[in-house]
Amino acid sequence: MNYSSKLGLVLGISLATNAFCADPAQGFYLGLQGVISHAPSLTGSLFIDQLYPAEITMEPVGGGAGASIGYRINWFRIETEVLFNINNYDKLTVGSCTLISPNVVGFEGTCPVFVVANGLGFKGNTMGFYGLINAFFDLYPASESNDLVPFVGFGIGGAYLRANPVIQNNKYCANGYTPTKISATVTNTTAAGQGVIGLSYYIDDFTTIGFDYRYLTTFNINQNNNTNSSNFSNQYAIQTLNFTATFAFDGLKNT
Repeated sequence: MNYSSKLGLVLGISLATNAFCADPAQGFYLGLQGVISHAPSLTGSLFIDQLYPAEITMEPVGGGAGASIGYRINWFRIETEVLFNINNYDKLTVGSCTLISPNVVGFEGTCPVFVVANGLGFKGNTMGFYGLINAFFDLYPASESNDLVPFVGFGIGGAYLRANPVIQNNKYCANGYTPTKISATVTNTTAAGQGVIGLSYYIDDFTTIGFDYRYLTTFNINQNNNTNSSNFSNQYAIQTLNFTATFAFDGLKNT
């Protein structure tokens, strides 16, 4: 075995048997996140041919994306975050009547005459735009020799929510029905807050990838709508799984 082969073998064994020691770069960093979210049902009132008490059930999974700029001081981080999230509607329940997607045949239960006569279905979404200031605390092992680092955090800020319920003819039953489309845009502005728990993996001192769980909720909502009739829950809380990456500015300068 020649000298270069021996050196390569020694280096390979060394890398395989020694864990990377996380010594994160201090100062500014850029963060990116992909979001998988789950939202609760919305309760309130919705105008169809008259005002009805209503419950909107969401599809099980929504999603979104976010970005942040933060500053690290030892094991403490503070950052500003912007986030977009969208959750689509699954169905609308009005009393014993359930309206489902216009792309699916029919409705369920005993429905108002107006719904039956016009073959109506339901669709829509709620979009959220958030701006938050977050504080994170990295929980390093006592030995400080692990590249897997758990963290906890919290954030406070504001949210702009936009609910877009649409009731229209079922596309399979449109023939013979009067074209009908009833929509409402309900916008909400409110304070918001979140709690965070997660795990980061240090690729090197400048770059991390990780995932976390966040409970993100609004507080009292000031509602504005274009129908002066349709209104929904005074609080909107989502649970999210976030896949994250951070890049220290010093590392970006050196690339």
